[in-house]
Amino acid sequence: QDFGNFQDPLATENQKKDRKAFGSFYYRFPDGGESACDVYDRVSSFLESLYRDWSEHPEFENYVLVMHGVTIAVFLNRWT
Repeated sequence: QDFGNFQDPLATENQKKDRKAFGSFYYRFPDGGESACDVYDRVSSFLESLYRDWSEHPEFENYVLVMHGVTIAVFLNRWT
């Protein structure tokens, strides 16, 4: 099995320049990547569902949310 970073360094550098010029919150990486703005919309929709679930099931006191990366940052930004 091969391990490592197989991304093209030149393409990665160009993407970073494009992201900086466009704005990191709105920039979508090529090949189907999500922007932080896309994640923000998804997290907002999830929070609406979560609030509804809390009101419909007050007997549940604890919830476990599993997420990673940008989703955590956006969730915390959206939560506050």
